[in-house]
Amino acid sequence: MVMNNRKPTTKTTRPTTRTPTRPTTKTTVTNKTATPNNTTTPVTRTFRYKAMPDIILFLIGCFVAIVIISAVGVFAGGITTVGFVIGAIFILGTHLATIFVNSFNRMTVTKDEIIFRTGWATQKTKSVPTSKIRYCSKTSGVFQRLCGTMTIGITASGDAAEITFVNIENGEEAYKLISQLAIRNGTENSRA
Repeated sequence: MVMNNRKPTTKTTRPTTRTPTRPTTKTTVTNKTATPNNTTTPVTRTFRYKAMPDIILFLIGCFVAIVIISAVGVFAGGITTVGFVIGAIFILGTHLATIFVNSFNRMTVTKDEIIFRTGWATQKTKSVPTSKIRYCSKTSGVFQRLCGTMTIGITASGDAAEITFVNIENGEEAYKLISQLAIRNGTENSRA
């Protein structure tokens, strides 16, 4: 028997830092449909009336009324001035009432229809299917351009329904969206 006189050796090892493994996730693609890149589905969007152009016209009307009443007061005086004051109050009051009523106007554009709601005490709703839109027109006056608004006109085929929205905020966006719907439905005859 042979004896081994060796001392048992101890092996020292350095602790190793081990990075934790991330769990792997398997992604599966289900029910993928091919859509052309040039078509987009519009999102429901609501556009509202912006009163600033009408307020500017109201202030100009007030200034003109004051000038006329002052001139009449200087030259004619008496009952004529009172008549002009009453007339100016009536006209300017009617203009303010119109601004108030128009502040409730809104137009909602969906992929299937355009809904125009107007009125305060008596509310009216017009609805035009997007498939019936013949053309969409836009106009903007001086004060509308200054305030970033415009007038949108929508004419539909068949029953000749027409929607006119005066002083619509984000009017350019509304015009493009409605024109896009008309193109999508193959009825585009839009006029700029």
